[in-house]
Amino acid sequence: MNVISKYNDVMTRNLDISVVRTFVAVADHGSMTVAANSLHLTQSAVSQQIKRLEQMFGCDLFERDGRRLELTHDGERFLRIGSGAGPAVQEFAQHVRDAVSRRP
Repeated sequence: MNVISKYNDVMTRNLDISVVRTFVAVADHGSMTVAANSLHLTQSAVSQQIKRLEQMFGCDLFERDGRRLELTHDGERFLRIGSGAGPAVQEFAQHVRDAVSRRP
């Protein structure tokens, strides 16, 4: 079973948007250290978040070659989904703020 077919099962649990942002940053930078610096996190925190995602989905999201990381096939598929999550959450939050500000 691949990561996409497990998607619905995983969504029954809480998926923290910050973990998705971390995944996207690691994919963009190809390095946990560089991603950690860009997110103002420790490398250890980033590594733990990626490990948590991989355990949640039951697959590797990255192929490790020394310090360089490359997305696996499942990682590429999750990146397409995850890349839209941050902007969608921000848009949702803005709609909520707008609605609250219009209340009498």
